[in-house]
Amino acid sequence: MELKVIWKNQLEKMGMNFVTLPADSIPLHVGEQDGRLTIWSEVHPNRQSVQKPFLVVGTGEPISENVGIRDYIGTVRMPDGLVWHVYEVTQ
Repeated sequence: MELKVIWKNQLEKMGMNFVTLPADSIPLHVGEQDGRLTIWSEVHPNRQSVQKPFLVVGTGEPISENVGIRDYIGTVRMPDGLVWHVYEVTQ
């Protein structure tokens, strides 16, 4: 039986981010760790990886209609007072 594990990755603030993860990974949570915007995902580590797109948007910033279908992951308030909203772009 193949076990799942939790991976964490850093996201850049604002805009589209591409994270290398197994294709069937499940984003679980976004938060701040050591001043960095971080995402935790449940993965099967031995499966084929792909570049998964995540959109980071600041409060009050426009979200382009051209981005595609998005699944909301969460909102993070950073130590500098900025607030980021993270979506997984699914199509």
